[in-house]
Amino acid sequence: MFKEFLENLDFSFTGGINVESCLDSHVGNGWKIRTDKHGGKIVFSGNKGQIGDSKWSDKKNLIIPVYFEKTHSFYFHINFIGENNVNTDIAMGVLPFIKVNIVIPLSALKLETLFLPRTPGRLKNTSTGTPQKPENIVKFEFCIPESSTQGELFIGKMYLTDEFPDEKVVCEPQMDIFGQWTVKDWEGKIKNEDELKSIINGFFNEKLPDLDIKTSQYGGDLSKKFGSNGYFSTLFKDEKWWLVDPDGYAFYSIGSDCVRTEDDTPVKGIEQLFSWLPDENDPVFAQSWSNRHGNKAMNFPISNLIRVFGEKWHENWEKITAKRMKSWGFNTIANWSEYELGQKYNIPYVIETPFPSTETTLFRDFPDVFSDEYKQNAEKCALFLEKFKNDKFLIGYFLRNEPNWGFGAYNIAGMMLEKPNMFASKIEFIKHIKNKYNNDINAFCEAWQIKLNSFDELENPIEKAWENSEIAEKDLFEFTEILITEYIKIPSLACKKIDPNHLNLGMRWAWIASDAFFAGSEYLDVFSINCYQLKPNTAEIAKITEKTGLPVMIGEFHAGALDVGLPANALVGVKTQADRGKFYSYYVENGAVIPQLIGMHYFKWSDQVASGRFDGENLNIGLIDVCGQPYTPMIECVRTTNAIVTTIHAGEKEPTKVMAESAPREGF
Repeated sequence: MFKEFLENLDFSFTGGINVESCLDSHVGNGWKIRTDKHGGKIVFSGNKGQIGDSKWSDKKNLIIPVYFEKTHSFYFHINFIGENNVNTDIAMGVLPFIKVNIVIPLSALKLETLFLPRTPGRLKNTSTGTPQKPENIVKFEFCIPESSTQGELFIGKMYLTDEFPDEKVVCEPQMDIFGQWTVKDWEGKIKNEDELKSIINGFFNEKLPDLDIKTSQYGGDLSKKFGSNGYFSTLFKDEKWWLVDPDGYAFYSIGSDCVRTEDDTPVKGIEQLFSWLPDENDPVFAQSWSNRHGNKAMNFPISNLIRVFGEKWHENWEKITAKRMKSWGFNTIANWSEYELGQKYNIPYVIETPFPSTETTLFRDFPDVFSDEYKQNAEKCALFLEKFKNDKFLIGYFLRNEPNWGFGAYNIAGMMLEKPNMFASKIEFIKHIKNKYNNDINAFCEAWQIKLNSFDELENPIEKAWENSEIAEKDLFEFTEILITEYIKIPSLACKKIDPNHLNLGMRWAWIASDAFFAGSEYLDVFSINCYQLKPNTAEIAKITEKTGLPVMIGEFHAGALDVGLPANALVGVKTQADRGKFYSYYVENGAVIPQLIGMHYFKWSDQVASGRFDGENLNIGLIDVCGQPYTPMIECVRTTNAIVTTIHAGEKEPTKVMAESAPREGF
């Protein structure tokens, strides 16, 4: 593997940043960057496609050595700027106190992949913006957002390589035997195994108080009786939407995602972070290991339960968790959970179906939706629902979560035309466009400002066809909506054929990047989004229902703080655990006022691990920590709010006006 160092780099900096050349023991020759709380950016520039006197191409990888020394993760963006200020944004985080080589395949600038492969020490990333070629890059910006602290960052000499590096982090351990971060202390940190056993056994034996509310066997409000079809359904009554439980009572879905024991962290390349890892041949502790997402991963929540309960760890986890769910006022076991817990303890739950794909895709994970392959795979995926179709405690199923192609207002039809593949969807597009222009190639060429001899030439790749003319962009957007309709219709019909009883809860969009996302909604029963804000957006939710005629469910929301043992707070940052509780109450109670909103699910049950889950997320977002201890200041607010959410939605009680003290987002 060669290293082609970037030489003679021109750079400037703006905002609260100071840059000076230095020699650092961790990264060698490079730059020391001092940042204030307001952040700023460093701009590296050069000749087009040859920044640093090196030729850029999609065959090479950009390596940026970094070292950050603060008790939180380092979160930043790298913006790659091409001609005419075209911008491709790669956002990510890195662990502190270790040298991290950030690896960016320059082929990623085409944005065919939302998430780059995780590399040692690097945390989660996303790639958004406008696709472009490395040969067109004229500068790149190292953007440091607002932070709660001043900091020092060291960047080593950057270079290009022809191979994706296979490296390991070299460092002192940062994770103790319980999966707790050793870099800092906090109230509630477990000191030894005896303390862990005492605390967890106490949770197992304690009797938690019941909420002072009367509900049906399915959690519905006994004071509000509607009609019933025998399963969970939706109803519009008295100018607001409701869920209705199988006994006909009003139901407002309040739940937690990821009610499960599967919260693992991959160890490849970061083995030295851990002071202890269990023997894979141990007959009991071997259950702490998994191979999810293609990587060997360690599950500290499971190993902690094994330390306390031995072989009965899962059975006892179920008892503790079901007791907490009911005492804390959650009436829904939400997405990515052990749904068997709901079946065993009669708690309503939701599931997510497998989603069909095709061998070749139009853009990112968008399949060839007009192909027979897509239809056949949809039918196979729908068979998953066979075992659930008569379960009255199942509220419904999500089709999938946050499609990668939905992270931006991308013109899917235009992306399809850029590829040489003879997709079934491309054949359908050519039929559509020939019909639209009455088979008149001259009229089409004039409208699109393009030179073709026949419509068949649309089979050949056309780069950024949407930029040719306003009409071309409109035509492609129109067919993008057709593609999205087919994308939703095919699996929805397949699911309803297998399971006509339960609600189709939709797509769990990351956000509504385009009105095209409303296409296909006629095949759904509920429109679902994830909403990471201080409170649900009333206007956006009203618009969704106006466009689709459907009620809305929020599949994810959360907040986190840095006052406990995680290096990162959350997508929504607050100051303390008490503020997390205030955030929960403000978000849920003010969301319940919105007439179109029928449920909100908190993400998630347990904290992520400090070393990061499969994609690197390591956020303080759990109701409980890695050792199973609840965040009591938050839980007190959770119980209070969950007890009154139905009466707030009914208009019988006012929501809280008390807001949490916010904090900048740290980590990713």
